[in-house]
Amino acid sequence: MLLAVRKVSDSLSFGCILILAISRSSYPSMGELLAIDWRLYTAGFLGVIFVSGMLYLMPVVGVANMLAAAIVGQLVASILVDHFGLLSGMRISISPSRIFGVVLLFIGLYFIQRKTL
Repeated sequence: MLLAVRKVSDSLSFGCILILAISRSSYPSMGELLAIDWRLYTAGFLGVIFVSGMLYLMPVVGVANMLAAAIVGQLVASILVDHFGLLSGMRISISPSRIFGVVLLFIGLYFIQRKTL
């Protein structure tokens, strides 16, 4: 099953890249590629790691568990990014209501991953 999903994912990715390569009339120069902020390249790499991890772990831990854990992780990370003003964003301090929201997220994650009631 995992191999079939990976084959479909790889085939769709290859198809999209092929369509983009054929439809472009010009390509950026090496200087233009080197001028791009390194964080943009990191985002693509981390996206590949995230998607690959999801495809690998879903059959192991289950779809609901994996999606719930991913969503909770992303929301907690976004609160930390806001608090420290990372990625050139606006600083939004962690407040008691945000902490309460994170606690509720973890409680929800616990109940989703719990085997029996």
